[in-house]
Amino acid sequence: MILSFVSGFRYDVGTDFLGYISYFNMIENGIDIPVEKGFVFLNVLISKMGLNSQALFLVMSILTMFFFINGMKYYSTIIHFYKPLVYVAFLIFIYFSSFNGIRQSLAAAILFYASRYIIEKRLILFGMWTLIAMQFHFSSILFLLLFFVVGKSYSKKIMLIVLLASFMLVKLNMVSEILIYINNNLSYLDVGGYLSNYLYDGYNLRDVSYGIVFYINILIISMFIIMKNNIIDNRTELIVFNLFYIYNLIGILSMDVPALTRLMLYFPIYMVICIPLIIKIVDDKIRPLFKYIMTTLYILLYLFIIINGYINSGQSDFIPYKFNIDIFS
Repeated sequence: MILSFVSGFRYDVGTDFLGYISYFNMIENGIDIPVEKGFVFLNVLISKMGLNSQALFLVMSILTMFFFINGMKYYSTIIHFYKPLVYVAFLIFIYFSSFNGIRQSLAAAILFYASRYIIEKRLILFGMWTLIAMQFHFSSILFLLLFFVVGKSYSKKIMLIVLLASFMLVKLNMVSEILIYINNNLSYLDVGGYLSNYLYDGYNLRDVSYGIVFYINILIISMFIIMKNNIIDNRTELIVFNLFYIYNLIGILSMDVPALTRLMLYFPIYMVICIPLIIKIVDDKIRPLFKYIMTTLYILLYLFIIINGYINSGQSDFIPYKFNIDIFS
């Protein structure tokens, strides 16, 4: 509830905030806009209830946190992770991101909740939830393919080679060349026009650079691959590990195609769940200390993000924080 209210009552916080106010006003006035039907329906419903655009952010925040938290409850019954560490990492890598890409964050939360059906091999139920997620962001369709991919155990050698090859493709700018070729010559693969929009939209043409946290994640996933047999004990952990791997892979490729950073919004939750599994390789005697050290490091990272955000407010999308609790028209 606290997380929902903090994000739901924010005002002019996040890169998309003012855009979504504009969307709400246009939908309220009967103007067609190029967004998914589920999002349009939610706007119409909120408007007919006599609520304003601020209520839209509150409802979207409540729904997003509901699906994320209930998804985490499910995984906590199967994977033994240290909850304080998971919660702090959740704030850093998922919660702050949900202030931007609002529709996609809700879609990511729905897919995370529905990922239980990947584990249980229930395609129809997973397909139904994916269809719901697609009503808020069409790119969710990607997960229908992943249903058949992430449950398999791949060789360590292949996974490391793919990571290395990705860096080489980026260095040679071949990822962008491949996508441009598909856009120009195989346009029938561009379902919904997302590829052309992401390739040439001004927001997606910006340069992408990553800091030390990104490269630490690459180091962690490489270590996970090498020690895979000592860390991964069941199908659930395998699926979470594979999704964490995809998160890093997309991150690497996005250095050549910035538009791919949008797809990354679907995957950091699996990193948050996967990283605490590293505790398994630590001796039982020092495991409690190791948990505290890891949690402390993430708390320090959290504090750095907040403090740095206030010192350099122009560099942050969510600081300074402003709020508005008036949700009535």
